[in-house]
Amino acid sequence: MTVDFSDLPEGGLLGRLKWNSDIDTMREEGDLVSTGVACFTRGTLIATDMGDLPVEVLTPGMRILTQSGEYQKLVTALRRSVDASELAKNPKLYPIRITAGALGAGLPKRDLIVSRQHRMMVQSGIVERMCGVSTVLVAAIRLAELPGIFVEEKVERVEYFHLIFENHDVVYAEGAPTESFLLNADTIKTIGTAQREEF
Repeated sequence: MTVDFSDLPEGGLLGRLKWNSDIDTMREEGDLVSTGVACFTRGTLIATDMGDLPVEVLTPGMRILTQSGEYQKLVTALRRSVDASELAKNPKLYPIRITAGALGAGLPKRDLIVSRQHRMMVQSGIVERMCGVSTVLVAAIRLAELPGIFVEEKVERVEYFHLIFENHDVVYAEGAPTESFLLNADTIKTIGTAQREEF
């Protein structure tokens, strides 16, 4: 898409804009800030080789169960806290609550709370008719129109945890298949400078 700002008082800026519908962006004090935090919240149980463990206790080197049935070593687990003032400034940082059983087949086993851009694996005949494949990853916010899935606005603080592996993969959170953190040029903007330097 090409955007022409020549009618603005500052005038003359013409450029190309790459639209990424999966990462929301906003202007804040002149900086482009991504609001596309893709991760789990404190207390989420993740399937590991030692059973289901809370995301906040996972450490590098731990083995996490993947969709293939094999275990992948965790490279790192990053954390980001969002307080009430930040939530008030940017409501897109409120998480999505997926209530127990809302995804069908009894999944998730317990309420699962994730960031709005976190991808959940969805599989159905409808998906196959619409997409030509039976299984897709869908941003949690896109599922919010379904019963039992909604924006959780009753929080004053939320802690997000990113699980990073050598390869982007499907892991299990509260028994439901979901993505790990996809580390790329867009998503790296969602983590702090000090954390970025770890890679």
